[in-house]
Amino acid sequence: MPPHTVDIIDGRLLAELQKNSRLGVNELCETVGLTPATCHRRLKRLRESGLVEREIALVDPRHTARPLTVVIEITLDQLGGERRTAFERQLSEQREFSMVWAVSGEADFVAVGHFRDIEHYREFMLRELIGSELIRRQKSSIVIDRLRFDLALEFRIET
Repeated sequence: MPPHTVDIIDGRLLAELQKNSRLGVNELCETVGLTPATCHRRLKRLRESGLVEREIALVDPRHTARPLTVVIEITLDQLGGERRTAFERQLSEQREFSMVWAVSGEADFVAVGHFRDIEHYREFMLRELIGSELIRRQKSSIVIDRLRFDLALEFRIET
């Protein structure tokens, strides 16, 4: 899918929303230089187009019921077929995972998991991953410190 191209005004709106999605329309209008009606119309179009998937709060996992963050790389024994599709569905439905990507390179998938403690992580790995005949290898890295956490993206601006 080619990247969306937005005009400079939509680009500024999106940049502001990515910094703080709680900004009210009046604040957005002031920052971007739009009337409230124009701002509403543009925001509605961006949301309906699917460019803005959803607006969420970023929560520090250290203050949640699952403060242990683990990055898990998974390499499958088989690459295709219905079993892979079922496995992908299983990964995407795991409530321990906040993010899962199918990737190129050594691993087939990279997942970010959140666990109560090391025992919860161990139980999860034994129950869900280590016993699977589809998995050739898994490699886990426990997150020691979060140095950067920013989900803001850039856009191609129409000129």
